[in-house]
Amino acid sequence: MSTPPMYFMPPAGPPPHSHLVCGGCQALLMYPQGASNVRCSRCGHITTAPPVAGADAAQIVCNGCRVLLSYPRGAQSVQCSVCHTISPVPAYAHLVCAGCSIMLMYPVGAQSVKCSVCHCVTPVGAGPPPGAGPSHAGAAGAAAVGGGC
Repeated sequence: MSTPPMYFMPPAGPPPHSHLVCGGCQALLMYPQGASNVRCSRCGHITTAPPVAGADAAQIVCNGCRVLLSYPRGAQSVQCSVCHTISPVPAYAHLVCAGCSIMLMYPVGAQSVKCSVCHCVTPVGAGPPPGAGPSHAGAAGAAAVGGGC
């Protein structure tokens, strides 16, 4: 008996893609990630694609024209190269839910955070009650762990 040859199957679904604005006619163009240049099918203009965001970069949607912008992590604001709008970068912090001990993310400046799992409202600066470890009992059992949530 011989074993059948093994074949590589590419992952299902379309390849990842990005968007940019054509430098000629301002049309929104979709292109495969990793491309260095994109030719507009409408006007023929060739636009240089931005480099793929790495681990030291993040992305935000422009508040003016809704284009996806890449920026270095740690920046406080980003200026759009298309419409020149300056978009502030939201700052987030983390805390542990007082009800179920799950990690929660919230915008800096919030006074309290409501857990989407156990619906406990945890004041910012508070944490789980002393001696309460993570609960694996699910949402129904998690509310009882919090003691008052």
